[in-house]
Amino acid sequence: ILTSFILRVRDNNSVNCITIFLKIWLPQYSSDAEPTFAMIRQFAATELLKSAITSLHEPYFTDIQKDLSNLIVSIIHLSPTDAESVISSLPGLNSQPDRVREALARIMSTSSERLGRAVVLDLLEQIRGVSIHEMGRITTPRRKKVNAKVFATSSGRGMDVDRGDRGNSPSLEGVSDMF
Repeated sequence: ILTSFILRVRDNNSVNCITIFLKIWLPQYSSDAEPTFAMIRQFAATELLKSAITSLHEPYFTDIQKDLSNLIVSIIHLSPTDAESVISSLPGLNSQPDRVREALARIMSTSSERLGRAVVLDLLEQIRGVSIHEMGRITTPRRKKVNAKVFATSSGRGMDVDRGDRGNSPSLEGVSDMF
């Protein structure tokens, strides 16, 4: 129970350590050797998955979203049916059960960590308030364009920018002799 709460602690180092630990620890319980393994899988597929999804979408955890999505993939591999029921109950995905089943099938069929992570991020994109790539991005204010006509008349030269009148330009004859 403590591990699900650690995924919600606002400390990137703690959450990073627990995701690495869980990713290594959870596959041990994939077999049905003991009756307690089924309870551990059930807990992982419900409580841990909910905590990981919630942490994945908080702006505080932008630096460790890769680890959190890898943990979600590990949980889906551990108990796909329980994970499907949790993911299907999420707002925005509860009306798309075929999309959820297709994404989970793609995750189960691949052994690539990178592809599984991409499928999870794509699947959970609808419930995300801000895209992962947009989180943490600094927005810069746009500069106003300076009207060239206003600039030319404010310099005092009286040059007409629209006609390209260069009658008041200084002579540059002696510049080439300097070099």
